[in-house]
Amino acid sequence: MNQNSGSFFPSKKQLGKAIHAFSYKEMFLFIILLLGVLVSAFLILDKINEKYLIERPLAGGKITEGVIGSPRFINPVLASSNTDRDLSEIVFSGLMKKSISGEMELDLAESYEASGDKTTYTFTIRENATFHDNTKVTSEDVLFTITQIQDGKLKSPYQAGWQSVSVTKIDERTVQIKLPSSYTSFLENTSIGILPSHIWKELDTDDFTFSDRNLYAIGSGPYKISNIDKKKNGLIESITLKSFKDYSGPKAFVDKIEFIFYKNEEDLVKAFKKNKVDQINAISGQQAKILQSEGHAVTNVSLSRIFGIFFNGNKQEIFRNKNIVKAFDLSINKQEIVETVLGGYGQTISSPIPKKIYEGEPEVPTDHALGLAEAKAILDREGWVMGTDGFRVKAGQTLKFSISTGDAPELQKAVEIIKNNLKEVGVLVEVKVFEIGNLNQSVIRPREYESLFFGQIISNESDLFAFWHSSQRNDPGLNIASYTNSKVDGLLERILSSQNEEERSRYFKDLEAEIKKDYPAVFIYSPDFIYLTDKKVQNIQVNKITLPSERLNHINDWYIRTEKVWNFLKEQN
Repeated sequence: MNQNSGSFFPSKKQLGKAIHAFSYKEMFLFIILLLGVLVSAFLILDKINEKYLIERPLAGGKITEGVIGSPRFINPVLASSNTDRDLSEIVFSGLMKKSISGEMELDLAESYEASGDKTTYTFTIRENATFHDNTKVTSEDVLFTITQIQDGKLKSPYQAGWQSVSVTKIDERTVQIKLPSSYTSFLENTSIGILPSHIWKELDTDDFTFSDRNLYAIGSGPYKISNIDKKKNGLIESITLKSFKDYSGPKAFVDKIEFIFYKNEEDLVKAFKKNKVDQINAISGQQAKILQSEGHAVTNVSLSRIFGIFFNGNKQEIFRNKNIVKAFDLSINKQEIVETVLGGYGQTISSPIPKKIYEGEPEVPTDHALGLAEAKAILDREGWVMGTDGFRVKAGQTLKFSISTGDAPELQKAVEIIKNNLKEVGVLVEVKVFEIGNLNQSVIRPREYESLFFGQIISNESDLFAFWHSSQRNDPGLNIASYTNSKVDGLLERILSSQNEEERSRYFKDLEAEIKKDYPAVFIYSPDFIYLTDKKVQNIQVNKITLPSERLNHINDWYIRTEKVWNFLKEQN
C-alpha cells in the first residue's frame, strides 16, 4: 500500500524512478516481456471474439439483376414469361409460399385449416397484411383474384389449376376454398399472388390485359415498384424496386433491386462482364462454360422442365403408328443435344415425369449407333423403303413431317440436330420456327401443328394432369399431344387424391410406363437453371427450386451488408 498517496497503485513519479533504475539489459527484458503480454492479450481477445462474435445481416445495399426480355404482365394472374414471373414473384405475395426446403409455408395467411377429406381449406389472413398503397389485404382480394384466374376470357395460364374450385368469403380476414376432390399439391396453387381488388375490379375483362396497371403494379410482396425507366421508343429499360417496410413477413435486408432488360443473351452477357449488372440467368450452357472459364461463379440446378417432341396424330397419320414413333426416338442423339446445345448443363430423359416429382428408374445411356441400326430395322419392317434421294417412301408417299418450335436459339439448335438425326434413317423433317408469343397464340392454342418441339414446366401433380389428362386436349387445356388414354386418366386422378406415398409411387410408376408405351411424345432433355451471382450477395439458395422465378421466393433473406456482434446480443437486437 502506498502510504503517501493512499492508493494501491504506484504513482507516475514512482514508476518513472523505477524505470530509470533499470539497466539497459533490464530495460530490454522489460520491453520484451511487456510486448509479450500485449501480444498474448491480443491473441486471447481475438480467440474470444472468434468464439463469441457472430456475423449478422444488416439492412441496405442494392442488387442489379439482368434479364432477357421486357415485362408485359407484372400480374400473377397473367404472368407467363420468365421476366413477368420474376417481377410478380417479389411484387406480390400469396396465401402460402414455398420454403427454402421445398415445403409450403404461410405467407399472407397467418393460419389455415383443412377438412379431414382435404377438400375444404379455410385460410385466415394476417391482420397486418397490406398492399403497397397501404390498403389492407382482405378475403375479398383473394376471392377476386381466383375469380379472375377462372375467367375463360382472360386466358390465365393458371386456369387449369383452379377449375371447379369454389371460393367463399367468410369474413374480412377469412376465406374458404372448396375443391371438387382432394389433391395433395393443392397448397402449391395458393402461392399465386393476390391482386388488390379495389384497383382492378372496375375494369372489364377486355380492358384487363391492356391496362398499365400490369406494369405499375401494386401488390403486397416484399418489394414495391419505385421507378420505371423507358427508352425513347417506349420500351422499358429498367425497373427499380424498393423494399416494402410494411410487408407482413420478414422484412427484406437489401434496400433496392433493379431489373435491367436486354433483348438477347449477347447483350446480357456483355453487361455482366462490364459490371453493369450483378446477376444474370437464362443463358445458354455454352455461354456458362465460357464465363466459368473466365473465373465467374456459375450455379446450376435441375428444374422440373421436360423438353421433347409432342405429336399431333390429328394432323399427321404416321404418328398413330407406335413403331414409327419408336424409330424416331431411337434415332435422336439426346446426349449430343445436351452437350452441344446445353453445354452439358442438363440431362437426357425418356420419361414424362420430372425426377423432382418421381425419381423412377435411372436413365440408361443408349449407344447412338445401335439406336440408328434398330430404327432402320423398324422402318424396314414397316415397309418404308429408302429412296434414291435418301428419304424413305411407301405407297408413293415420303416419310416426312414438320416440327414447329419457338425462335429461342436453344430450341432451334436442338431441332436442327433432331432433323439431321432423322435424316440419317431416311425421315424428311420440315422445321417451322415461330416467335414465342405467336407460337402460343396461333399454333399451340388451336393445335395447328403436326409435331411440336417444346418444353413443359411440371412442378407438381396438377401440372401432370393438365398436360396428359384427356379432358385437357383442347384450349385452355395443356395436353399438347392431344393424348387420350382412360387408364392414364384414372392414374392421374388417383395421384391427385392419394395421400399415401407408397401408393402414389406405384401410380407414378404405372403412369410413366403407360405413357411411354403409347409414344405420344419423344422426351429428350431436361435443362438446368443457370444462375450467375455476385459474391457480395449472401444467402441465395436455389437448390430446391422448380421454376426460375422461385429463386426470388426468399429474396427478403438475401443480404449484402453485415456486422459482427456478441452472440448473447443477437436476440436482444
